[in-house]
Amino acid sequence: RMFQRMFLGAVENPKNENLADLNWREIIVLAPIIVLIFWIGLYPSPFLSLMGASVEQLSATLNVENILAMH
Repeated sequence: RMFQRMFLGAVENPKNENLADLNWREIIVLAPIIVLIFWIGLYPSPFLSLMGASVEQLSATLNVENILAMH
């Protein structure tokens, strides 16, 4: 209901009646971001492999700290 009223409802503020959608400059900026989002979603292994070593090091550090905190 909130989404419908906020995004699909009638424009109540007269100042907003003539607002334009995205212009070409905004589309050019957003297009690579959208492509990257889909690429990461469909084929995440290159990004995950880049983060692998750092995540393993962080995980090992957090596990050691958790073990020390338990004792």
